[in-house]
Amino acid sequence: QRNWIGKSEGAEIDFEILGDGPVRQKITEGKAGENLSNLRLLGHVKHEEIFHHSRNFDLAWIPFLRNKITDSVSPIKLFEYWLVQLPVVARRTLELENFADTLLLYDDWAGFFRYIDTFLQNRYVYDTLGLRGHQLVKEKYNWESYAKIFSEQIL
Repeated sequence: QRNWIGKSEGAEIDFEILGDGPVRQKITEGKAGENLSNLRLLGHVKHEEIFHHSRNFDLAWIPFLRNKITDSVSPIKLFEYWLVQLPVVARRTLELENFADTLLLYDDWAGFFRYIDTFLQNRYVYDTLGLRGHQLVKEKYNWESYAKIFSEQIL
């Protein structure tokens, strides 16, 4: 039986959530009285410390709600996760569909948990996605590439 944070076919999945704000408060309130030993809320983490934490991750998660704003943005976190070769599971948005061959996009919780189950059974496929994302960042999605594009457009 699953709880909302994700027990999957008897395998316990550990979640480490970084960040602060109203969503953290909602999670804390939702966690009260439940045994969610697989959930660690780390609160605010300095940006320079995030990469240290991400070395312990097996999989990164972008849990966007789909709306006009998220359909229009490409989250910086995606490229940071890829920089450290993490495979990424994300809620489907119009912008993230541009990366459908390198991301695991889900539409609902059932889809999210299917990806988690698949990950537990075959990490190699997911690690390949992390490596593919890393290559994209090195080749295309970095400040040097953007500077070149901007300078070609302006000059």
